[in-house]
Formats: sequence, C-alpha cells, structure tokens
Amino acid sequence: MTGKSKPAKKRPRASASKPRKASKPRKASPARKASKPRKGSKLGESDQLFRRVFEEGPLAEDVGERQRQLERSVAELKATNQELQAFIDTLAQNLREPLLIVTNFSHHLPEALGGQAADDLQRIRVAGRHMVHIVDDLRDLADVSRVEITPREVDLFLLAREIIDDLSVQVPDRNVQFEAETGIKARGDKTLLKLLLTNLLQNAWKYTGPSEDAWIELGVAENEGEVPTYHVRDNGIGFDNANREIIFKPFKRLHARTEFAGSGLGLAIVERIVRRHGGRVWAEGVPGEGAVFRFTLAPP
Repeated sequence: MTGKSKPAKKRPRASASKPRKASKPRKASPARKASKPRKGSKLGESDQLFRRVFEEGPLAEDVGERQRQLERSVAELKATNQELQAFIDTLAQNLREPLLIVTNFSHHLPEALGGQAADDLQRIRVAGRHMVHIVDDLRDLADVSRVEITPREVDLFLLAREIIDDLSVQVPDRNVQFEAETGIKARGDKTLLKLLLTNLLQNAWKYTGPSEDAWIELGVAENEGEVPTYHVRDNGIGFDNANREIIFKPFKRLHARTEFAGSGLGLAIVERIVRRHGGRVWAEGVPGEGAVFRFTLAPP
C-alpha cells in the first residue's frame, strides 16, 4: 500500500532586522614617530655591525692610519716648500751681487779700451743687466706664490699713476699719454696688485716704443651682477691672437731680446697674481695697432 508523503513544513521566513545606526567615523590618528629598531631586530643588528666595522674594526684603523699619513705628507710638503723658498732667496742673492759688480765696474771701461773691445764690453754689460732682471723677476714670481694675501680696497688709479710717473723719470725722452678714470678700485692685496700693474704698464710702455703719439689706458667695465673687468690697453706693436695663450708662460717671447728687452717673466707674474686672487687674465692684439690685457679678481 502506497502511502502519501506528507507535505514539507514551510520554514518561517527570517524577519527583517532593524537597520543599525551608522557608526561615527573614527578620527585619523596622527602619524606615529618612527620607532627605533629594537634590540635584536635586523635593522638594529645591521646598525651595530656598521658601528663595529667603521668605528671599532680594521677599517677604522685603516682610515685613521691614512689620515695620519696624509698629515705627515702635508707637513713634509710644507717643510719642503719652505726649504725651496729659502734656497731661491739665497740663490737670487748670490747671483745678483756678482752680476751687479760686473755691470757696475764695467761701466767706466769702454772709454779706456775703445774699439772692438769697447763693443764687446758693452755686450757683456747688457747681458749682465739682463741676468739681474731675470733674477729679480724670478724672485718676484716665487714671492707671488708664497706671500699671504691681505685683501683690502685698493685704488688702482693711484697705483698706475705712480708707476707711469716712475717710468717717465726713467725714460725722460719719451712722451706717453696715460688715460684713466679716477677712482678705479679693486679688492685684493695691495703689494701684489701693484706688482701686477707694474708688469702690465711696463709691458705697454715697452711695446709702444716705436709708436708715434703713444698712449696707454687703464679702465674697468662694471656690469650689474658681474665681477668688474679691468684692462690695460695700448697702441703699440700688438701681436697675433694665435699667440695670446703662450705669452703668459715663463720665458715665452714673441720678439727677440735684441728688439725688446725683458726677462720673459712679466706676464707670467701677472697671470699668477690674478690666479691667486681667484680671477683670470686674457689678452687680445692686432699686429701694428695695439693690444689690450683684461683681468678679473674674485668678488669681495
């Protein structure tokens, strides 16, 4: 007998729950400070290892030894430079004195000798004076490298005027017009800047020798936001710009010594003085028309 299956009881539906109230948003917590690595963490172990290697280990000893070696090398170099400067001073003095004796005592001999002997003696005198000039300039070149710079405001116009007046006394038969604006100032070591101008103005004086109505100019160009550019200009024999780099090297000459006297060190001294003041110097020339030497100094 087949039985009828009982109908499945319907499960009561779940009643809808009441909606919950929206929770208030939490305030953002301020960023936490980075915590120091705790002892035993990998970062802490690395930091300790770094300290052991660089502060306590063999690498620290090596760094310390290298520093001591460097200090010893600097001290040795300083002592060597002092010995070299002392040697230069002694050499210059010992060379200069006998040369002056030769040139001074030979001054009265040509009249007594006469003829070819007098001409030969004159050549000896000229060579002696040239050697004295070289010794003096070598000494100046050495002094430029070792003197301690004392920066101050320097009136370049007054220095230049004094130098030109001295040249006019030494060569009274020359009439050279000097042009410059009053109040040209620069900041640097007064002794070195006077030596710089002396060499530039002597150079201009020498190379304007063949020029009629020779003139020399000292000037400055000052643009806002830029360091001043000073110049010494002349209407002398000039030079080819292809040679404007080599003329600042010691003993490099563009003309024979028989044409224009000089040691070949004047412009090298100028270049070194400018470099010691943190500036630069350069030159431009036109053959037969003249030359201009420009230089800058470090800003005050």
